[in-house]
Amino acid sequence: MDADDSNTIAEKLATLRERFLARDDDGVQEAIFDLGACRTGHWHSAPDEIVDGILSLLKQPSSLESPVASHVLNYFEFESRTLTRQQKKLCREFLAKYGDQFSHPQAAHVVMELRYNKYGNWLE
Repeated sequence: MDADDSNTIAEKLATLRERFLARDDDGVQEAIFDLGACRTGHWHSAPDEIVDGILSLLKQPSSLESPVASHVLNYFEFESRTLTRQQKKLCREFLAKYGDQFSHPQAAHVVMELRYNKYGNWLE
């Protein structure tokens, strides 16, 4: 990944944070799709910077009750095939530590689906 890629990722993560704080459903979904490997093209696996940025956002106390947190959690569903073993491990650890704290019904539902492997072998 070169410097231009990092700037693009940083900009996309900043857009996600901005839309997330505004509780903008459509904006968050668009930002998640923009961060997806299919949109960022040339990476064969999800960049660590994206996974770390998304997990960092989701660890914020305001995220745990947010009505748009489910859209952010869906990143791990959408990109399940591009996550490295280490990224999947980080996600499993995140779900174990924070998963029960999501109070919005949609986010709690996505957490349950991720935990119980509804998306195939994505956590393996």
